[in-house]
Amino acid sequence: MQKFTSEDLLLYALGETEPEISALIEAAIQQNLDIKNEVLALKQSIDDISHFQLSPNKKCMDAVLHTLQETDKVHIV
Repeated sequence: MQKFTSEDLLLYALGETEPEISALIEAAIQQNLDIKNEVLALKQSIDDISHFQLSPNKKCMDAVLHTLQETDKVHIV
């Protein structure tokens, strides 16, 4: 059986592997519970991350905006 790195499995979970590699990983998933569980965990993590909504801290943004308003050195185009 071929060994896959964590990077190989992550690329597979992201849909970024060549078709030949995908086929090998899919066969390994059918034969090896550890590989199947790692791929499932990676896919779940990818799904979780895709739902994050990041926004800057209000105090930080206020400080940046204040600095921009107070300086003549910054030109917004």
